[in-house]
Amino acid sequence: MLSQEAEMTNATRPDLDGLISGGQGRRRRRNLTVLGGAAAAVVLVGGGIFGITQLGSDDDDIPPAEDPSVAETSDAPVDEGPPPYVDRNGLPLEPGTYRKTVGFNDTRDIQADLTFGDGWDASGDPFTGTTDRDWAVLAIYQLESLPGESACVAVRSGAEPWGQPGRPAGETTQEVARQLTTLPGATVLEPPERGEAFGYPAHHLQVRIVDSCDDVYVVANATDGGHGISYYQSLNQRDRVVVIDFQVVDVDGTPIVVELVHHREATQETVARATAVRDSITFVLAE
Repeated sequence: MLSQEAEMTNATRPDLDGLISGGQGRRRRRNLTVLGGAAAAVVLVGGGIFGITQLGSDDDDIPPAEDPSVAETSDAPVDEGPPPYVDRNGLPLEPGTYRKTVGFNDTRDIQADLTFGDGWDASGDPFTGTTDRDWAVLAIYQLESLPGESACVAVRSGAEPWGQPGRPAGETTQEVARQLTTLPGATVLEPPERGEAFGYPAHHLQVRIVDSCDDVYVVANATDGGHGISYYQSLNQRDRVVVIDFQVVDVDGTPIVVELVHHREATQETVARATAVRDSITFVLAE
C-alpha cells in the first residue's frame, strides 16, 4: 500500500526563488562582519524589513528569512600578523617577515613589518656585514632627544646618554630632519627634502659622520633606548666614517625615523641588501 501511495504522489518542486533569496541573505550577513557603526545598523534594519516581506508572502513554501542579528561563526584561524622581531644578541636571523614596535602616539602603537633575506643578524637593530669596513644597520625609532655638543657615550661604564643634557626632538618631520643635519661631526651630503616614503609624507636627508668617540657614538635617544653607530673593533678614528641615510616619516602625526647606516667602504652588495629591507617596510597602526 505504501509503494502504491508513493507512485501516486507527485513530488513538490523546489522553491528556487526562496533558496536563492536565502543564499543572498547569508552572503549579506557575511559581508556585515567587516562593517561597523551606523553603516552596519542601516544594513541590519534593511535585513529586518527583508525578513518581514518574506514572512508576509502568499507563497507558504518560501522559508522565513534567518535572523540577521545572529552572526555566523567561523573556525578559520585569526591572522595575527608576522612574528615579532626579537633581539637575539647577534645570532643569525631566519629569513622572513617580522613585526617590530617602533613608536607610539596618544591612541595606539606604531609598528613596522620588515622582510629579510639571508645574511642578517638579530641584534637590537638588524645588522648585516662581515668586517669592520663592510657592514650596514637598519634602525627604526621614535626620536626623543638628540646629542648636544657631543654624541660620545661611555656605554661600557653604564653612563647615561650624552653625559650632558640632550636636545628634545622636534614635533614635526621637518623639525626632526633639520635637527639630524646638526649631529656632532656630521657633514650634510643631501639636505632635507620633502617627499613621500612608505605611503606617508616624509623628509629625506643624508649625512656623513666622523666617529671620533673613544667608546660609542650615539645618534639618538629613542623610545626603545639609545641608538649607536660604533660598529668597529680594530679601526683607528681616522677610518671610523659612516654614511647615514634618513627618512623622517609622518606616521599618523608622529615623526618616525628610518635610519640606514653603513661604513663608507661597505660593499655595494651589503648596501643593496640593507636597502631592500628598508624598502620593504610597511607601517602598521595597532588598535
